[in-house]
Amino acid sequence: EGLLTELPQLRQLKIHGPWRCRTLAAVELAVNSILAVARRLETLDFSYRGFGGAFAWPTLPDLQHLRVRHCPLAFSDLVAVFASKGLKTLVLEDCALMGSSGVVRCGAEVLPSDVSLLKCGEPMAVTMLLSLGLGRLVFLKLDELTDRELKANLRKASQLSPGGSDALAELQAQAEAELRAELRRAGRAGSRATAAERRDAAGGPWKHLKRWLEAADRLCSSGLVEYRQQRSIDVASETGSSEFLPEK
Repeated sequence: EGLLTELPQLRQLKIHGPWRCRTLAAVELAVNSILAVARRLETLDFSYRGFGGAFAWPTLPDLQHLRVRHCPLAFSDLVAVFASKGLKTLVLEDCALMGSSGVVRCGAEVLPSDVSLLKCGEPMAVTMLLSLGLGRLVFLKLDELTDRELKANLRKASQLSPGGSDALAELQAQAEAELRAELRRAGRAGSRATAAERRDAAGGPWKHLKRWLEAADRLCSSGLVEYRQQRSIDVASETGSSEFLPEK
C-alpha cells in the first residue's frame, strides 16, 4: 500500500488473492491498496477466489476497464462501481449479487462498450443490464444459463406492457405517464433530466434491453452466448484495449 502511493504514474493494477483466503483483513488490505491509487487508476483486475466476507467497494472515478472475479458484490457496491462514469469495459466472473435484483439508477450514466457477465447468476446479470446505459454497448457475453434466464425475464416483462388487462400493467402505464409529465414540467422549469429519467420516459430499462438484444447478432459457442451490435456510431476509439479482456 505504501509503495503504491510512491508510484504516481501507476494506471493499471492487478490484485489476485490467495486461493483459500477467507479473512476480511486480507480483503481490506487489497481494498486499501486500491484506494491508495484510486484517483488515477484506469485499469483494475481484482480476483479473490474463496473470498467469504463482505466489504465496501471503493470509488474509482477515472476507471475505464474493470474485471472482478470470484467476489460477491452487494447492491450498494454497484453504486460505487457506477461512480466510474467513463467505464468502457466491464467483466464480472463468478460475482454473485448479494440480495435481489433491481435497478441502480445512477448506472444509466455509465455507457460501456464491452460487458461480460459470466457465472454471476441471473440477479446480477439482470441488475447490471437494466442499470447500465446501452447507448455505446457493442459486445455482450453471457453464460448460457444466464442467457436463458434473462430471456425468460424479458418475456415476463413483455406481458406487463401497457394496454393489457393485468393490474400491474395498468400501474406501470400510469407510472410512465406520470414520469413523462414530470419530465415535461422539469423541462419547462429549465431542469435537466437524468439519463435514468430519459430512459424511463422512453419505455423503461426492460424495453431498452429488449431492443438492444433483438438488434444484435447472437452466437453460441462452448457454453457462452455472445451478442454483437452493429452500430453506425464510431465506438472503436472508445473501446480501448486491456490485457484482461476475454477472448472473443
